[in-house]
Amino acid sequence: MKYLLLFIFPIYLNAQDLDTRTQSIGAVQSKKPSGFTQVQSNKQEDETIDKNPEIDNTDYTNSKLPDSTMDYRNSGIVKLYLKDYQGAITDLNKAIEINPKDGFGYFNRGLAKGELQDYRGAIADYNKAIELDLHNSLAYQFRGDMKGQLQDYRGEIADCNKAIEIDPKDEDSYINRGSAKSALKDYQGAIVDLNKAIQLNPKSGNAYFKRAYVKIVTGQKDGACLDLSKAGELGNSRAYDVIKELCQ
Repeated sequence: MKYLLLFIFPIYLNAQDLDTRTQSIGAVQSKKPSGFTQVQSNKQEDETIDKNPEIDNTDYTNSKLPDSTMDYRNSGIVKLYLKDYQGAITDLNKAIEINPKDGFGYFNRGLAKGELQDYRGAIADYNKAIELDLHNSLAYQFRGDMKGQLQDYRGEIADCNKAIEIDPKDEDSYINRGSAKSALKDYQGAIVDLNKAIQLNPKSGNAYFKRAYVKIVTGQKDGACLDLSKAGELGNSRAYDVIKELCQ
């Protein structure tokens, strides 16, 4: 029975990871790391990029855009929200072409590539974003996530370590690092990280869901079922599907 449980649970974990990635755009916007995805440019950029003062209320999803890094980048961000990932990449390519030092553009293009499962391309963009801003914790966090998708779990852990060093209150990096440690069978380390994520954000259904998996593989079925129940209570609908399979 134990082996059946270990086969079933990763199916739901993989689906959960996909849901988590699709929420990444909103997460980035809410954290606003060093202005990386803000639609307003900084003063220095405004002074160095020619803007068209006549552009107002532009329909960035369809209209022809002015030759400005900020406007192309903003359009790309809108398309990210609309899940038009290829369109976002097209606009962000143009933003980067105009200003190759546009770290905002590289970061957001990395998000779009990740959503299209171009994980190596996303890593290349996050590399450039980090080169341009060494203190951006989310660039490390998302690069680590892409490494995890490529099963480079040690690389993911290294990036999560750096993200946590920059932002010790970033629960998502603890969750990702815990998942990577679990993949390397460091279950004790995974539990420590997932406990920390829950301490930082007691409403993280994702953290409870992933901690449940670690408890299952370490023979703590009752604790796993309690975590699944809590994850479901916090809005993780897949938790109840797993409960039906594992906790009867």
